[in-house]
Amino acid sequence: MLSLAAVVLLLLLGLDRQFGILGPRGQLLDHLAILPQWKFFGQSQIGSDPHCFDDLCLLARISPGEGKAGSWQEVLWWEDRPITHTFWNPLLRSRGAVGEAMANLTITESNDEQQVLPTALTYLTVLRQCLDCLPTDDGMAIQFAIAATRGRENRLVSLRFLSAWHTP
Repeated sequence: MLSLAAVVLLLLLGLDRQFGILGPRGQLLDHLAILPQWKFFGQSQIGSDPHCFDDLCLLARISPGEGKAGSWQEVLWWEDRPITHTFWNPLLRSRGAVGEAMANLTITESNDEQQVLPTALTYLTVLRQCLDCLPTDDGMAIQFAIAATRGRENRLVSLRFLSAWHTP
């Protein structure tokens, strides 16, 4: 009975730890795996990054001629998903790779030492998504932008990354 009580106590304490921010003592218990915090993201990153829960949207525009820029079009955005996507979401894999590349571009854009070059795989992944979604003819150029939105209603929109113009 004592062993069962100890296991139940540890499970309840572990459940309680999932919803709090760890202090120095809690971090020690987490590192020793006595009372781990089973979260997908590190607590220190969540606590220090105000943009951690922003939704990233991929926008692109086509220039029909030199010096002219078309209107922005949504290429990839994160809308509210139905409950059935909890069990089956066939678009998640392809959208996830582009979403990860978008997140990498926004993170490295703010750091001058780590800025992504236009020949990097993450940059080319996002550009390829734009080229696949927006048809371009010869002589046309394409530019993409990554915007961040927060919340569901009255979304605040901010520009996180703006690419150069590219001719396919």
